[in-house]
Amino acid sequence: MPKTILVVDDSGNGLAGLSDALEHSGYDPTVLHAGDDPVVQFGLLKPEIVFLNLREPTAVEICQGIRDNPDGAIVPVILVGSGQEAVRSPSDALTQGGDYYFSTPLEMNKVLAKVQTYVGAGTSAVEAEAPKASDQRVPPPGLAPLPPIPEEVTQPVRVLPAAPPPPAAPAPFVPPPAPVGLPSFSWDKSTTAPGDDAALAEASDALLATIGAGDREVTKPHAAIPEALRPEAAAGAPDTEAVDAGVADESALEDGAEDALRLKEEQELQQKLTAQKAADAENARRAAEAQRQAEREAEARAAEALRQKAEEEARLKAEAELLRRAEEEAKRRVEEELRRKAEEEARQKVEEEARRRAEEDARRRAEEEARQKVEEEARRKAEEDARRRVEEEARQKVEEEARRKAEEEARRKAEEEARRKAEEEARRKAEEEARRKAEEEARRKAEEEARRKAEEEARRKVEEEARRKAEEEARRKAEEEARRKAEEEARRKAEEEARRKAEEEATREAEVRRQVEAEVRRKMGLGDQPVLPVEAPVARPDAKGPPRRERLPIEQAPAPAAPVAWAQPAIAAQASKPGGLAPLSALSPAEGPFGGQQDIAWLMQVVAAQQVTGRIDFASDNRKKTLFVERGGPVDAYSSQVFDRMEEYLYREGKITRAQYQDVRVKGLRNPRKIGAYLVSEGFMKPEELFATVRGYLMEVAFGLFEWEAGTYAYLPERVEEDDRITLDVDPRAMIVEGIRRKYLLPRLMQRLGAPSTLLVPKEGVAPTPDVWGLSADERQVLRLLDGTRSIEDLVFSTGLSAQRVYQVLTALVALDYAEIRVRGIEGVDADGASAGDEIDRRRIHEKVEQVRKLDYFQILGVQQAATTYEIDRAYERMLADFKAERFSSAVNRELAEQLLEIARVFDDAREVLKNDALRAAYARHIG
Repeated sequence: MPKTILVVDDSGNGLAGLSDALEHSGYDPTVLHAGDDPVVQFGLLKPEIVFLNLREPTAVEICQGIRDNPDGAIVPVILVGSGQEAVRSPSDALTQGGDYYFSTPLEMNKVLAKVQTYVGAGTSAVEAEAPKASDQRVPPPGLAPLPPIPEEVTQPVRVLPAAPPPPAAPAPFVPPPAPVGLPSFSWDKSTTAPGDDAALAEASDALLATIGAGDREVTKPHAAIPEALRPEAAAGAPDTEAVDAGVADESALEDGAEDALRLKEEQELQQKLTAQKAADAENARRAAEAQRQAEREAEARAAEALRQKAEEEARLKAEAELLRRAEEEAKRRVEEELRRKAEEEARQKVEEEARRRAEEDARRRAEEEARQKVEEEARRKAEEDARRRVEEEARQKVEEEARRKAEEEARRKAEEEARRKAEEEARRKAEEEARRKAEEEARRKAEEEARRKAEEEARRKVEEEARRKAEEEARRKAEEEARRKAEEEARRKAEEEARRKAEEEATREAEVRRQVEAEVRRKMGLGDQPVLPVEAPVARPDAKGPPRRERLPIEQAPAPAAPVAWAQPAIAAQASKPGGLAPLSALSPAEGPFGGQQDIAWLMQVVAAQQVTGRIDFASDNRKKTLFVERGGPVDAYSSQVFDRMEEYLYREGKITRAQYQDVRVKGLRNPRKIGAYLVSEGFMKPEELFATVRGYLMEVAFGLFEWEAGTYAYLPERVEEDDRITLDVDPRAMIVEGIRRKYLLPRLMQRLGAPSTLLVPKEGVAPTPDVWGLSADERQVLRLLDGTRSIEDLVFSTGLSAQRVYQVLTALVALDYAEIRVRGIEGVDADGASAGDEIDRRRIHEKVEQVRKLDYFQILGVQQAATTYEIDRAYERMLADFKAERFSSAVNRELAEQLLEIARVFDDAREVLKNDALRAAYARHIG
């Protein structure tokens, strides 16, 4: 049966010709509009290939939705555009989730060749009706011979004095059928070098299109045939059929513009000769009867000849105009290509000159530094030698003088030494005795005082420690008892609520099942015919991945591409959760936005507090994630982002090579556990690395939600597949704290809490549980000092922690509903929109402008040349957030608007160049 092809087109006539060409080639095209929900229809039709018109604003979103569908991961998606959209090349199509790109107007032979490459040849109805191979005459290679022309046709045509009148009901002229499988006579522009050859190829294509249009005019109804020739055409019908048979044999002609032109000329010649032969025979038979109307028929023939001449001239003019336009278009393209090459050569010359100058400057500076070092070393050695000689001479003089004086002094002292020694010895002994006694007394008193103070301090510390331990033990027991009672009460209420909701859920699910089945029948036009049941998900084996759930057509919403499970972070664990599956427990409200003060951390706290069980879909811009939770804790997650794939994470972490990365992609595995098991079985990864790697990957994806500053969420009563379910022995509140630690930067934290002068206070009746929250020892200092009298600035200076650490802890306490803002610090703003920090912002903006004008892209984004795509994206987002207009006052925005736009443009350029491996390598070589 014909292969199904889905064409999504809202532009009216954008892809109309494509549908006809596909149908003529033996395929089954289905044309949809955006209002028909192409993503849902994709799941119903399961086409072999999809065409998307980029003139539809939601074309990229439809492509992403198809890719999110488990069946759409391997279906080729071809994007078609006018060149004015964001996607302009096959490489752009790949970045947007497509497989190839064509620009309009479409070259149908290339489009059909690409379709045949992806899904194989079509099953043509025309081919099915063709005669058997044994009944057909197979033409030899090259040009097929035409049928022989009768001898009487080649005889000179006799000009009769008058023509007979036409019959009352002339038979209509039936055009010969178009040859089946006639190839398209056009050249592949991709293999033609730019220049005159490209222009000639474009002109040839335009001329062939004109010839095709002329063929269609020839095959129009008989109204264009002169009145005098209509009966002759009817009489020569058998010869026309012979010609048609010869034309049908022409289907084996090879591609080429000269063969097509010759075939057309020979067809026209045979048609004219056959018509003329029939006219001669008919004129000879009716010569006697046509005498009366000779003059009138002569005038008719003359008028008809004039009309044919006018039509021929009009056709020649149209062909000349088309050829002229083709030549102009070819000339324009050649000029555009030459201009682009000239600009590229000029840019390369400028870059080469800049690189040469940089190398010359570096070499000159190196030589200058080497020369200065040599000169400095020589000067230092000369000074050292001179200083050494002077010191040696001075030393010799001093030693000589000292020796002489020593000899003089020795003689003098020799006389007094005996007398002095006796006196000195007596005095020394007396003083030594007195000093020894005084020092002994002072040491004794000091040791006594130190011992007394040490004993007093030790006794005080022991008492203080005992009192502190007693108070801590009492408080711990009280908190433990209160927590145990609260948990017991909460568990009891949850179980009762779960039982109640389970009964309601059973009734509601039965009603929903009935409504869904009726809705599906209505949409699919099945009437009372049974459809796929909705009682339970069905696992269908997939040749390129793990079993996946089959959804009803009504459920064909965009699904994430890869299953991702949450992992256990290195933080304190909570008490064991009750065994068994938790009953579904809805989130209230079931959907809404998050952002600002009620950000993702706040939303996760609501989920944990309400002990939600089910599925939560998150969306921010074009990013989508799905989180499955049980009793408020995550058990599975899905993501639509490319860098959240398992193989992307392993390649970024250096766990696998590029070849191993490609091998995993080809396998099509999506479950992280299966990917890890496959890598271990193939010897790509050590067995002891399996668990840490899988959990590390799941942790990366899970905490990625905390990067989203704003978005929407929606709850669905759906459970996770048992094979994908991962129960973590960690409290959801501890995961909130860890997510804030990892993903919240200082500017975002300050937007959340305010300036350093902000005062926070604990809420009444809420007991702190730092062990459950997973706070470290130094972070508990912030919790202990939080009393409503210390500002954030005081807490930073009192704890010795960084400002970001203190802000993270306080933000976590606010998100966990333990603390609240009593007084929010607000920076003063003048009437003209200026603030106290404007001067600092101006200096930073001016400095960044200088950087983007002088430094390379790696330095501008602050990444290394070997940085991964993920690191480049994160650096880009961080830099863009630091210099977005919303961060500055109105006065700064008015004054430096152009500089901020320039910075943003350079950030965009840097990201685009560095994310493309080929461009990054060329750029790195250029900057040296």
